[in-house]
Amino acid sequence: MLQYLGIIQKLGAMVMSPFNKAQERKANKASGETKLRQMKESGDNSIKLTDAEWEAIAAKGMLASWKDEYLTVIITSPIPMLIVGGVVLAFTNDDRLLTGTVAGIKAIEETGVDMGFLMNAVVLSGVGLKVWRAK
Repeated sequence: MLQYLGIIQKLGAMVMSPFNKAQERKANKASGETKLRQMKESGDNSIKLTDAEWEAIAAKGMLASWKDEYLTVIITSPIPMLIVGGVVLAFTNDDRLLTGTVAGIKAIEETGVDMGFLMNAVVLSGVGLKVWRAK
């Protein structure tokens, strides 16, 4: 019977984990907002937030934002264009879409834009990694 108790406890922890994380997010948001309010009241121009507090406050501001989705579509659009161009070339022997996409990528890279870096940045920001944010 005791062997099943450990399994039941693990299952209970798995079920409760999302609820606990939601409570943590609420607490971090409240803590961050309190720090911001205190900063405004004191006239201090510097604030020190933890990563969790920063994310909670930033998430509130991004609820109605479409910028991230727009940038993701624009920056990653060459990938599906290359795939579609390759498929069109395979079935119709028409290479205009593929040639145009490759020419567009080369033109962008000739201006000094590193498409690989931009795609990495968009993907990492999409999954929430704060690689470039100073700690």
